[in-house]
Amino acid sequence: MSARFEDRHARKTVTGLTAADFTDSADPGLPAPQGLYDPALDKDSCGVGFIADIKGQKTHQIVSDALQILCNLEHRGATGADPRMGDGAGILVQMPHKFFARKAKELGFTLPEPGQYGVGHLFLPRDKALVSSGSLAVLRGNLAPNGAVIKPAAAEAHLLKHVGAAIVFSDYNDMAARIDDPGLPVTRDSVIVLKHAGPLGAPGMPEWGQLPIPKKLLAEGVRDMVRISDARMSGTSYGACVLHVSPESFIGGPLALVQDGDLIELDVPARKIELKVPADELARRRAAWKQPPPRYERGFGALYQQHVTQADAGCDFDFLEAAAPTAEPEIH
Repeated sequence: MSARFEDRHARKTVTGLTAADFTDSADPGLPAPQGLYDPALDKDSCGVGFIADIKGQKTHQIVSDALQILCNLEHRGATGADPRMGDGAGILVQMPHKFFARKAKELGFTLPEPGQYGVGHLFLPRDKALVSSGSLAVLRGNLAPNGAVIKPAAAEAHLLKHVGAAIVFSDYNDMAARIDDPGLPVTRDSVIVLKHAGPLGAPGMPEWGQLPIPKKLLAEGVRDMVRISDARMSGTSYGACVLHVSPESFIGGPLALVQDGDLIELDVPARKIELKVPADELARRRAAWKQPPPRYERGFGALYQQHVTQADAGCDFDFLEAAAPTAEPEIH
Protein backbone atom coordinates (compact mmCIF):
# COMPACT_ATOMS: atom_id res chain seq x y z
CA MET A 1 0.00 0.00 0.00
CA SER A 2 1.47 3.34 -1.02
CA ALA A 3 1.36 6.45 1.11
CA ARG A 4 -0.90 9.10 -0.42
CA PHE A 5 -1.31 12.83 -0.21
CA GLU A 6 -4.85 14.08 0.25
CA ASP A 7 -6.09 17.55 -0.57
CA ARG A 8 -9.59 18.97 -0.62
CA HIS A 9 -9.94 18.38 -4.36
CA ALA A 10 -8.73 14.83 -4.94
CA ARG A 11 -6.81 11.89 -3.57
CA LYS A 12 -3.55 11.30 -5.44
CA THR A 13 -0.88 8.61 -5.30
CA VAL A 14 2.56 10.20 -5.16
CA THR A 15 4.35 9.78 -8.49
CA GLY A 16 6.48 12.87 -8.66
CA LEU A 17 4.17 15.63 -7.46
CA THR A 18 5.56 18.86 -6.09
CA ALA A 19 4.42 21.36 -3.52
CA ALA A 20 2.90 23.37 -6.38
CA ASP A 21 0.36 20.58 -6.91
CA PHE A 22 -1.02 21.06 -3.41
CA THR A 23 -0.69 24.80 -2.87
CA ASP A 24 -3.39 27.42 -3.14
CA SER A 25 -4.35 30.48 -1.16
CA ALA A 26 -6.68 28.44 1.06
CA ASP A 27 -4.16 25.73 1.97
CA PRO A 28 -4.31 25.35 5.77
CA GLY A 29 -0.69 24.19 5.80
CA LEU A 30 0.66 27.59 4.75
CA PRO A 31 0.93 30.77 6.82
CA ALA A 32 -1.66 33.49 6.47
CA PRO A 33 -0.87 36.46 4.19
CA GLN A 34 1.41 38.98 5.89
CA GLY A 35 3.49 41.85 4.57
CA LEU A 36 4.79 41.00 1.12
CA TYR A 37 4.03 37.30 1.60
CA ASP A 38 0.97 35.79 -0.06
CA PRO A 39 0.52 31.99 0.07
CA ALA A 40 -1.20 32.13 -3.31
CA LEU A 41 2.21 32.96 -4.78
CA ASP A 42 4.04 30.22 -2.86
CA LYS A 43 5.13 27.81 -5.59
CA ASP A 44 7.97 25.32 -5.46
CA SER A 45 10.15 24.78 -8.49
CA CYS A 46 11.97 21.81 -6.96
CA GLY A 47 10.29 18.42 -6.85
CA VAL A 48 10.10 16.10 -3.87
CA GLY A 49 8.25 12.78 -3.78
CA PHE A 50 7.42 10.51 -0.86
CA ILE A 51 6.51 6.85 -0.84
CA ALA A 52 6.13 4.47 2.07
CA ASP A 53 4.39 1.32 3.21
CA ILE A 54 1.78 2.31 5.80
CA LYS A 55 2.19 -1.05 7.53
CA GLY A 56 5.94 -0.58 7.82
CA GLN A 57 6.87 -3.49 5.58
CA LYS A 58 10.32 -3.20 4.02
CA THR A 59 10.16 -4.16 0.36
CA HIS A 60 12.22 -3.64 -2.75
CA GLN A 61 9.13 -2.20 -4.41
CA ILE A 62 9.38 0.91 -2.22
CA VAL A 63 12.88 1.60 -3.51
CA SER A 64 11.80 0.85 -7.08
CA ASP A 65 8.87 3.28 -6.78
CA ALA A 66 11.14 5.93 -5.28
CA LEU A 67 13.50 5.63 -8.24
CA GLN A 68 10.53 6.01 -10.56
CA ILE A 69 9.62 9.25 -8.77
CA LEU A 70 13.16 10.48 -9.38
CA CYS A 71 12.80 9.70 -13.08
CA ASN A 72 9.47 11.52 -13.19
CA LEU A 73 11.11 14.59 -11.65
CA GLU A 74 14.01 14.74 -14.09
CA HIS A 75 12.42 17.69 -15.89
CA ARG A 76 12.70 19.61 -12.59
CA GLY A 77 16.44 19.03 -12.30
CA ALA A 78 16.35 15.80 -10.27
CA THR A 79 19.46 14.50 -11.96
CA GLY A 80 22.80 13.70 -10.36
CA ALA A 81 25.74 15.91 -11.25
CA ASP A 82 27.48 12.74 -12.37
CA PRO A 83 25.42 9.57 -12.84
CA ARG A 84 28.23 7.23 -11.77
CA MET A 85 30.17 9.15 -9.11
CA GLY A 86 27.61 10.41 -6.66
CA ASP A 87 26.79 14.03 -6.09
CA GLY A 88 23.37 15.24 -7.09
CA ALA A 89 19.80 14.05 -6.73
CA GLY A 90 18.97 10.73 -5.13
CA ILE A 91 16.67 8.88 -2.80
CA LEU A 92 16.64 8.51 0.97
CA VAL A 93 15.86 5.07 2.35
CA GLN A 94 15.30 3.85 5.91
CA MET A 95 17.95 4.45 8.54
CA PRO A 96 20.76 1.84 8.48
CA HIS A 97 20.15 0.68 12.04
CA LYS A 98 22.80 -2.07 12.07
CA PHE A 99 25.46 0.42 10.97
CA PHE A 100 24.34 3.05 13.48
CA ALA A 101 24.20 0.46 16.27
CA ARG A 102 27.73 -0.72 15.53
CA LYS A 103 29.11 2.82 15.49
CA ALA A 104 27.21 3.70 18.67
CA LYS A 105 28.79 0.72 20.42
CA GLU A 106 32.24 1.90 19.31
CA LEU A 107 31.44 5.29 20.86
CA GLY A 108 30.33 3.71 24.12
CA PHE A 109 26.53 3.87 24.08
CA THR A 110 23.60 1.73 22.97
CA LEU A 111 20.91 2.80 20.54
CA PRO A 112 17.23 2.07 21.16
CA GLU A 113 15.40 -0.30 18.88
CA PRO A 114 14.49 0.84 15.33
CA GLY A 115 11.57 3.22 15.37
CA GLN A 116 12.43 4.50 18.83
CA TYR A 117 14.98 7.12 17.77
CA GLY A 118 15.59 9.65 15.02
CA VAL A 119 18.59 11.10 13.22
CA GLY A 120 19.49 14.60 12.13
CA HIS A 121 22.24 17.12 11.48
CA LEU A 122 23.58 18.97 14.50
CA PHE A 123 25.72 22.09 14.68
CA LEU A 124 27.73 21.95 17.91
CA PRO A 125 29.50 24.88 19.57
CA ARG A 126 33.24 24.90 19.05
CA ASP A 127 33.99 23.93 22.64
CA LYS A 128 31.94 20.74 22.11
CA ALA A 129 33.17 19.87 18.61
CA LEU A 130 33.39 16.16 17.87
CA VAL A 131 36.63 16.85 15.99
CA SER A 132 38.85 19.59 17.36
CA SER A 133 40.57 20.26 14.03
CA GLY A 134 41.20 18.76 10.64
CA SER A 135 38.22 19.62 8.51
CA LEU A 136 40.66 20.42 5.69
CA ALA A 137 44.39 19.94 5.26
CA VAL A 138 46.73 21.04 2.48
CA LEU A 139 49.36 18.47 1.60
CA ARG A 140 52.63 19.05 -0.22
CA GLY A 141 55.43 16.88 -1.48
CA ASN A 142 57.01 15.58 -4.64
CA LEU A 143 53.62 14.23 -5.79
CA ALA A 144 51.91 17.60 -5.32
CA PRO A 145 54.49 20.41 -5.46
CA ASN A 146 51.77 23.07 -5.57
CA GLY A 147 49.56 21.31 -3.07
CA ALA A 148 46.67 18.89 -2.67
CA VAL A 149 43.68 18.81 -0.32
CA ILE A 150 42.22 16.17 2.01
CA LYS A 151 39.43 16.17 4.60
CA PRO A 152 41.03 14.38 7.58
CA ALA A 153 37.83 14.30 9.62
CA ALA A 154 36.14 12.37 6.79
CA ALA A 155 38.81 9.65 6.60
CA GLU A 156 39.32 6.56 8.73
CA ALA A 157 41.98 7.46 11.28
CA HIS A 158 44.37 4.61 10.45
CA LEU A 159 44.73 5.93 6.89
CA LEU A 160 45.98 9.39 7.89
CA LYS A 161 49.49 7.91 7.98
CA HIS A 162 49.76 5.28 5.29
CA VAL A 163 52.12 3.80 2.72
CA GLY A 164 50.70 1.70 -0.08
CA ALA A 165 51.31 0.52 -3.63
CA ALA A 166 49.59 2.46 -6.40
CA ILE A 167 46.82 1.08 -8.58
CA VAL A 168 46.77 3.55 -11.48
CA PHE A 169 43.93 4.45 -13.83
CA SER A 170 44.84 6.57 -16.83
CA ASP A 171 41.44 8.30 -16.96
CA TYR A 172 37.83 7.97 -15.82
CA ASN A 173 36.85 5.50 -18.55
CA ASP A 174 39.79 3.26 -17.68
CA MET A 175 38.71 3.30 -14.03
CA ALA A 176 35.06 2.58 -14.84
CA ALA A 177 36.10 -0.37 -17.01
CA ARG A 178 38.52 -2.02 -14.55
CA ILE A 179 37.73 -0.96 -10.98
CA ASP A 180 35.48 -3.98 -10.32
CA ASP A 181 37.51 -6.49 -12.32
CA PRO A 182 38.03 -9.50 -10.00
CA GLY A 183 41.55 -9.82 -11.43
CA LEU A 184 42.59 -6.30 -10.43
CA PRO A 185 45.61 -6.71 -8.10
CA VAL A 186 44.22 -4.38 -5.44
CA THR A 187 44.23 -4.85 -1.66
CA ARG A 188 42.87 -2.78 1.21
CA ASP A 189 46.36 -1.24 1.56
CA SER A 190 46.60 -0.16 -2.07
CA VAL A 191 46.46 3.50 -3.10
CA ILE A 192 44.02 4.12 -5.95
CA VAL A 193 45.24 6.80 -8.37
CA LEU A 194 43.15 8.49 -11.07
CA LYS A 195 44.86 10.65 -13.70
CA HIS A 196 43.41 13.20 -16.14
CA ALA A 197 40.59 14.42 -13.90
CA GLY A 198 41.73 18.00 -13.39
CA PRO A 199 40.84 21.36 -14.94
CA LEU A 200 42.30 20.43 -18.34
CA GLY A 201 42.48 16.66 -18.21
CA ALA A 202 38.82 15.85 -17.59
CA PRO A 203 38.23 18.71 -18.52
CA GLY A 204 36.51 20.90 -15.95
CA MET A 205 37.77 19.22 -12.74
CA PRO A 206 34.54 17.26 -12.11
CA GLU A 207 33.50 15.69 -8.81
CA TRP A 208 35.20 12.37 -9.43
CA GLY A 209 37.48 12.49 -6.39
CA GLN A 210 35.54 10.05 -4.19
CA LEU A 211 36.88 7.17 -6.26
CA PRO A 212 34.89 3.95 -5.85
CA ILE A 213 36.19 1.11 -3.73
CA PRO A 214 36.44 -2.14 -5.73
CA LYS A 215 33.49 -4.45 -5.16
CA LYS A 216 35.68 -7.33 -4.07
CA LEU A 217 37.05 -5.18 -1.24
CA LEU A 218 33.59 -3.96 -0.30
CA ALA A 219 32.64 -7.61 0.06
CA GLU A 220 35.51 -7.99 2.53
CA GLY A 221 34.18 -5.12 4.61
CA VAL A 222 36.57 -2.41 3.39
CA ARG A 223 34.88 0.99 3.65
CA ASP A 224 37.78 3.40 3.10
CA MET A 225 41.04 3.48 1.17
CA VAL A 226 43.58 6.12 0.24
CA ARG A 227 42.54 7.53 -3.13
CA ILE A 228 44.39 10.24 -5.05
CA SER A 229 43.36 12.34 -8.05
CA ASP A 230 43.53 15.80 -9.55
CA ALA A 231 39.70 15.94 -9.41
CA ARG A 232 37.47 17.47 -6.76
CA MET A 233 34.56 15.97 -4.83
CA SER A 234 31.38 17.08 -3.14
CA GLY A 235 31.61 18.70 0.28
CA THR A 236 29.32 15.97 1.61
CA SER A 237 31.50 13.13 0.33
CA TYR A 238 33.82 11.25 2.64
CA GLY A 239 36.88 9.03 2.69
CA ALA A 240 40.67 9.28 2.63
CA CYS A 241 40.53 11.06 -0.73
CA VAL A 242 43.42 13.29 -1.73
CA LEU A 243 42.07 15.87 -4.17
CA HIS A 244 43.09 18.89 -6.27
CA VAL A 245 46.60 17.51 -6.88
CA SER A 246 48.50 20.35 -8.52
CA PRO A 247 49.96 20.58 -11.09
CA GLU A 248 47.52 18.17 -12.71
CA SER A 249 48.61 15.10 -14.62
CA PHE A 250 47.40 16.39 -18.01
CA ILE A 251 50.06 19.09 -18.08
CA GLY A 252 52.84 16.86 -16.77
CA GLY A 253 52.43 17.19 -13.02
CA PRO A 254 54.14 14.43 -11.03
CA LEU A 255 50.84 12.53 -10.88
CA ALA A 256 51.37 11.82 -14.59
CA LEU A 257 54.49 9.82 -13.75
CA VAL A 258 52.93 7.43 -11.23
CA GLN A 259 52.90 3.77 -12.29
CA ASP A 260 51.31 0.62 -10.89
CA GLY A 261 53.20 -0.64 -7.86
CA ASP A 262 54.86 2.67 -6.95
CA LEU A 263 54.82 3.26 -3.21
CA ILE A 264 53.01 6.42 -2.10
CA GLU A 265 53.28 7.83 1.40
CA LEU A 266 50.45 9.86 2.92
CA ASP A 267 51.24 11.63 6.20
CA VAL A 268 48.41 14.01 7.04
CA PRO A 269 49.81 15.13 10.45
CA ALA A 270 53.00 16.16 8.64
CA ARG A 271 50.96 17.57 5.71
CA LYS A 272 53.00 15.45 3.33
CA ILE A 273 52.34 13.30 0.27
CA GLU A 274 55.33 11.62 -1.36
CA LEU A 275 55.94 9.35 -4.32
CA LYS A 276 58.62 6.92 -3.09
CA VAL A 277 60.42 6.58 -6.42
CA PRO A 278 64.11 7.46 -6.90
CA ALA A 279 64.79 10.81 -8.53
CA ASP A 280 66.69 9.27 -11.46
CA GLU A 281 63.74 6.99 -12.27
CA LEU A 282 61.36 9.96 -12.15
CA ALA A 283 63.70 11.85 -14.48
CA ARG A 284 63.66 8.91 -16.92
CA ARG A 285 59.85 8.85 -16.85
CA ARG A 286 59.73 12.61 -17.29
CA ALA A 287 61.86 12.38 -20.42
CA ALA A 288 59.56 9.73 -21.88
CA TRP A 289 56.30 11.52 -21.00
CA LYS A 290 54.37 13.15 -23.84
CA GLN A 291 51.83 15.95 -23.53
CA PRO A 292 48.35 14.69 -24.51
CA PRO A 293 46.77 16.55 -27.43
CA PRO A 294 44.44 19.44 -26.56
CA ARG A 295 40.81 18.52 -25.93
CA TYR A 296 39.51 21.34 -28.12
CA GLU A 297 40.73 23.08 -31.24
CA ARG A 298 38.19 25.91 -31.41
CA GLY A 299 35.36 27.70 -29.65
CA PHE A 300 34.86 28.16 -25.95
CA GLY A 301 36.66 24.89 -25.17
CA ALA A 302 39.83 26.20 -26.77
CA LEU A 303 39.49 29.51 -24.94
CA TYR A 304 38.98 27.64 -21.67
CA GLN A 305 42.04 25.44 -22.01
CA GLN A 306 44.22 28.40 -22.93
CA HIS A 307 43.28 30.47 -19.91
CA VAL A 308 42.04 28.29 -17.02
CA THR A 309 44.39 28.16 -14.04
CA GLN A 310 45.36 25.16 -11.95
CA ALA A 311 43.62 24.07 -8.75
CA ASP A 312 46.02 25.90 -6.44
CA ALA A 313 45.22 29.14 -8.30
CA GLY A 314 41.48 28.65 -8.14
CA CYS A 315 40.66 27.10 -11.55
CA ASP A 316 39.74 30.58 -12.70
CA PHE A 317 40.34 32.33 -16.00
CA ASP A 318 43.65 34.14 -15.85
CA PHE A 319 42.22 37.15 -17.72
CA LEU A 320 39.84 37.76 -14.80
CA GLU A 321 42.70 38.24 -12.33
CA ALA A 322 43.66 41.82 -13.25
CA ALA A 323 43.69 44.10 -10.22
CA ALA A 324 42.13 47.11 -11.95
CA PRO A 325 38.38 47.54 -11.37
CA THR A 326 36.02 47.14 -14.29
CA ALA A 327 34.08 50.28 -15.07
CA GLU A 328 30.32 50.12 -15.45
CA PRO A 329 29.39 50.32 -19.14
CA GLU A 330 27.42 53.27 -20.39
CA ILE A 331 23.75 52.53 -20.93
CA HIS A 332 21.93 54.68 -23.50
